[in-house]
Amino acid sequence: MNFRVALFAVDAGPRHVMRALSESSIFEAVLVEREIFEAVIREGIVPEVFSNEFDAWVVGTSGSDDGQKFEAIIRKHAVKIDKLLIIIEDYPGNFKDLEGGQPNLLIVEHESIEAHHKQRLGLNCPAISVLPNPRYDQLRLAYSHQQLDSKACNDSIFVLWAGQPETEDAIIVLSRLIPTLKEQNIGLLFSAHPRDKGYPSEYESLFAQHNMAWSDVTGINLKDCIVKHAPLAVITQYSSVAIEAGFYGVPSVNVLYDDVGA
Repeated sequence: MNFRVALFAVDAGPRHVMRALSESSIFEAVLVEREIFEAVIREGIVPEVFSNEFDAWVVGTSGSDDGQKFEAIIRKHAVKIDKLLIIIEDYPGNFKDLEGGQPNLLIVEHESIEAHHKQRLGLNCPAISVLPNPRYDQLRLAYSHQQLDSKACNDSIFVLWAGQPETEDAIIVLSRLIPTLKEQNIGLLFSAHPRDKGYPSEYESLFAQHNMAWSDVTGINLKDCIVKHAPLAVITQYSSVAIEAGFYGVPSVNVLYDDVGA
């Protein structure tokens, strides 16, 4: 009998993780469709099919309000019915202690994150395993240590900005970067985060204010963007795009300020 796993996640990052797991040949995994989310959030009830037909539930760590609400309902129901519950943390620090929703296992990417959770949660910390994030498995297999052949045929230098959901933070960071980019005559490729509510108007105003030329590549596949524009580097606060770009041979710069962000 196959070991069956139901995969629950709402936001794009955690869903990338679950999508990678759904292709596993080790166990039978089913990625729960988005149509289920609204019903679960609205009714607060998990369909019985998941309780009856799956041996384990794997849940993500979404950051959006709807994502956190949905995943909390799933976690609490798993504990209630004594279902094997595994949580994969997609972004370091996103795991939240939830009364009545303690997992059997929490998977994180690095020993430093394991130490962080143990210090933060104390006796409430679940069992933790440190493993590579499965969302990058295909990149590891196909592109590790390989550079893409770019079709860019001009002498211009570009960097790619990979945004986060918090518009105000991004505006501050970009405002500090733009003078240097202009001084060095470096072009800006701009990719907004899917949950950035300030896109595009806030950024159009920002770039107009600074007379900064830019190209909007939001929604363009990273691989295609690299092939077409050959960015010198990815600049971000802490987007996973920077990690993905590394598999294509593109370095990244994480711009973190003490007075910006949490």
